[in-house]
Amino acid sequence: MAANKVKNVKKKKYIRKTLLVTLIGFLIFWFSSLVHVWILTGSHGEVFKEISNENLARINIFSRRFSGGLILHFIKQNEEWRVVWWDGVWSSYGSADNFIWPLIR
Repeated sequence: MAANKVKNVKKKKYIRKTLLVTLIGFLIFWFSSLVHVWILTGSHGEVFKEISNENLARINIFSRRFSGGLILHFIKQNEEWRVVWWDGVWSSYGSADNFIWPLIR
């Protein structure tokens, strides 16, 4: 009977360690992808600051159902936003493939 208790305790410790290692591995993998994005943003963020404008906007709309989406371009005229141009996007691999989280690309 005492041998079974020792086996059960060892088994529970093994399961806990396995779950902990799996969780830590996932968090390291996910965090490393976020660090990669932060590095790219730091390296190339100035490009977007130069082209930003309070009178222009772009909205990306993607559909999970159709694996595609629209990019709408707006301009502000007389305190109203108007669509001036739009473009359709179709992708079986890129950003329209229903893969959003975790941020790993």
